[in-house]
Amino acid sequence: MHKFYEGCLSCAFQEQVSYERCFECAETMAIREDWIHSLGFYYPRCLKEHENSKWSKAILMAKRKSSILLVLGKIMAFYLDGLEYLKPYILTYVPDFQEGQLFNLPRMQFLATICFSKLEDKKWVNMEKAIVQVKTKRRKQRHCSTDKERSENVHGIYAVLDYKRVEGKNVVLLDDVFTSGATMKECGSSLLEAGAREVVGITLARTFRKGDGNGNQN
Repeated sequence: MHKFYEGCLSCAFQEQVSYERCFECAETMAIREDWIHSLGFYYPRCLKEHENSKWSKAILMAKRKSSILLVLGKIMAFYLDGLEYLKPYILTYVPDFQEGQLFNLPRMQFLATICFSKLEDKKWVNMEKAIVQVKTKRRKQRHCSTDKERSENVHGIYAVLDYKRVEGKNVVLLDDVFTSGATMKECGSSLLEAGAREVVGITLARTFRKGDGNGNQN
């Protein structure tokens, strides 16, 4: 893990209109597992660490379609600006089929749009809807009891819209939370099968699970 951003989320919690004064006290950590980068730990509400974790509370707000995604998209962009080796690349996102929208866009598309808008140098990046869900999940991921069930639940349900658009390209794939990684890995596999040169996954958080150590995430 390494620190990449120092800031404060208090303005977002107070639902203030301006977010320019945020990010002055908390330290966010990046956790990397193979090709998937997570920008902090998410402690579920059932864990005592949740109460003292600003990042976990922010992620929970984002899951509820809060406008805090305006803030989190900015942090994602800050992290992406540091991945120089990927440029040029396609920026895309895991399809979001949750009910409701935020500012007339599906939640993950909105997050990707904010992230793209905050990038320092957009000339190296194309934002596209590269993946679609072509089959219905048998159940919601949170209702699966094992990682194997999670993986089987999403197997074969995603497809790449246009192979020619991703063939030979680097692709950055955005999602909100990494738990087992089943959804992200299934989408990543679809992109690689379509000919993508390299796929890097970026998630807002990784769910804290047994074996992750102390976490040390503010």
